[in-house]
Amino acid sequence: MSSVRIVVDSVADLPQKICEELNITVVPLYVHWGGRVFKDRVDLFPINFYPRLKMEKDLPVTSPPTSQDFLAVFQRILAQGHDVLCLTLSSGLSEAYGNATAAQKTLKDQDRVAVLDTLAVTIGQGLLAVEAARMAQAGDKLQTITAALRDKVSRLHTLYTLESLETVVRGGRVSAVKGALGTLLNMKPILHMDEKGIIKPLVVVRAGKNLISVLAGQLDKQGVNLHGQTVGIAHANNPQQGRELANIL
Repeated sequence: MSSVRIVVDSVADLPQKICEELNITVVPLYVHWGGRVFKDRVDLFPINFYPRLKMEKDLPVTSPPTSQDFLAVFQRILAQGHDVLCLTLSSGLSEAYGNATAAQKTLKDQDRVAVLDTLAVTIGQGLLAVEAARMAQAGDKLQTITAALRDKVSRLHTLYTLESLETVVRGGRVSAVKGALGTLLNMKPILHMDEKGIIKPLVVVRAGKNLISVLAGQLDKQGVNLHGQTVGIAHANNPQQGRELANIL
């Protein structure tokens, strides 16, 4: 019987060390910026991305790995004698899931490759990949891991917050009217992923309230049976607030 290897796109935000320890393969997204095309975490890294984001007038645009990108990875892993479970970012936000599925359908041994829509991004997607990889290392087979991960996808809850609406307004993620209102009133949103994997507003934090404390409170309110559960924290170039949230939790 074949062992299983886990594949994710780079939106999963997994540290390189964890990927190496758990045999997780990362397929990079493309970042189109300033007339150039970069591969995420190959020739453009977060340590370079965030400082540039503050300075540039034009925002970057991302595109998912192509079906050929996924196909090349699937074929390489299959040739090594392993089955493949590919966990993509939410189909509600990207075509990565469709591209990975298209690649899987072209394979002769397509039953040895499973593609799962995590309906999540960043740390939520990453936690699912880590869980799948640990099951694979424990010897579980492709069908068992895939079934277990489908259940976990249905129970995963992801919350986000933003210090400013400026970037998401510029990027077209929220309307300019809502953005102007948030700026004028100094309102900061807490967002979540709905059941279709689409980012939606959850609550609005008004001026004077501690954003991180409210976020922690929402985690407690939205969560079910949190004792013994795994909580992941990701930040966008703000380690201080990441640590603050971890300390509260």
